[in-house]
Amino acid sequence: MQIFTPVWKDTKKREKALAWVEKQSGDSEKLLEAAMHSPMQDVGMAAAEKLTDQKLLYKLITAVGLDLYDWKGRNGIQRRNLALQKITDQAILRELAKQGYFCDNSRCAPDRLTDPGTLTEMLTDESFFTAEKENTYAKTNLLAYALKTVLGTLGLNGALAVAAKLPYRDIAGMLVDRMTADFGMNAAQIAADPAFQPAVRIRAAVLLPDNSALYALARADEREIPLDFRCEAAKQITDQNMLAAIIEEEMNRLENIPFTAVTEDEQKLLRAALKNVRDPQIRKRFCSLEGKDSELHTWETVSEREEFGWQGYQRIKTVYWTVRCVNCGIENERHYIVPVSKLPEEEG
Repeated sequence: MQIFTPVWKDTKKREKALAWVEKQSGDSEKLLEAAMHSPMQDVGMAAAEKLTDQKLLYKLITAVGLDLYDWKGRNGIQRRNLALQKITDQAILRELAKQGYFCDNSRCAPDRLTDPGTLTEMLTDESFFTAEKENTYAKTNLLAYALKTVLGTLGLNGALAVAAKLPYRDIAGMLVDRMTADFGMNAAQIAADPAFQPAVRIRAAVLLPDNSALYALARADEREIPLDFRCEAAKQITDQNMLAAIIEEEMNRLENIPFTAVTEDEQKLLRAALKNVRDPQIRKRFCSLEGKDSELHTWETVSEREEFGWQGYQRIKTVYWTVRCVNCGIENERHYIVPVSKLPEEEG
């Protein structure tokens, strides 16, 4: 008994399949099946183009997912993107955004997702997105679109709401630029306001002519500014005296902590400040704090020697040299290995 094969599945009947799609009067599960599973790309695209029912289009998009069922990757992506461009229902657009369908392909911008409540939630709730994998660049583009739309719709109130909860550092700068340029807010006011998220406050502090706001953020209480953000503020400081003050304060704080309790996290702020030191005198004072790996050392070579030998079946020369920091006197030995054709005892 021969099982009936839909015309859209038969690759030998391409013209008939296209004619069949053309004759379909409107949305139907049959069209959806053709759009989802036709092995012929032009037939699948034609079927997807005919669909207008939002629920059927949603089925097409979510059925494809990221593994694309039986389609080859590019064909499946094109059909899904065509369906994405036809969705106008705000509730469905919201669900698609949550599932990451606008974060895996930056070319498919959700310019029909206009609900300010959904877009504000997207910007302020890190758990909004439920997809396991996403394209970071595409997600940043999506968040930038959301921010632009929210500010264009809700104005200053939207900006304040986002600034209070924004968890994304990538667009903090864009938000602060809009708050200062479009809504006339003062960067110093933004940097000092504890109602705003740390990433927003740091971005505002960077815009100020001196580093005092950054210094205040770096030295803020842990309950107000988490450690990672305080370190980020310290890395933005260029004022050498402020960096020296942070280093002194951190050294004094660490001296009061039992040695066994001094974890890497306890030293993070100190290390962040040390990395930005440029003043020779300050470098000289603090270069030994991070041991031999400190970036603050100023090295000079004090001795050098060569050793010859074998590495497996290869003759090698190992060059050793000792360097000493001109500031603190700490020494470090380095070496490199090069292959040679003959050992000294083989010469002549």
